[in-house]
Amino acid sequence: MVRRLTVLQNPDPEDQEAAERSPRAWVGVGAILGFTCWLPLVIVAQWLSGRLVLWVSNDPEAGALALLAAHLGPLLISLVLATGFAGALVGRFGGRARALHAGGSGLLMAAAVALFTLWAGSFPSLAVALGGIAVLLAVSTLSAWLGGLIGVRRRPRG
Repeated sequence: MVRRLTVLQNPDPEDQEAAERSPRAWVGVGAILGFTCWLPLVIVAQWLSGRLVLWVSNDPEAGALALLAAHLGPLLISLVLATGFAGALVGRFGGRARALHAGGSGLLMAAAVALFTLWAGSFPSLAVALGGIAVLLAVSTLSAWLGGLIGVRRRPRG
């Protein structure tokens, strides 16, 4: 016979604060979390991207599309993982925050990264800058929103 013991759970004051935090505050929390998660991932992605570009460029039959995929693929995957994870955490622990707020956190993070790269002069031309920023905004917003949907579904009921 298995005996079940009752577990007493006292509400944690930090959990109460998190539940009362406004959804707009969770947008900022998610943006900071997404950026912090993306930093180590993008370092690994840059290394992997360099290796893939060397490997693809040594293949005489590889086209420009293969070279572009080798260069941008790892970077976009790292962005999707980081912003999706941040969006899932916003959706799961965000109190009144919803998937829309998680998507807003991805948008805010991408906008901050875009402003920094423009300020640093990282783009060779205006067309490349606009295209890169558009991809950055779209991918991070969509993946954070999808992560937010997953997080909201995993939120405990009640």
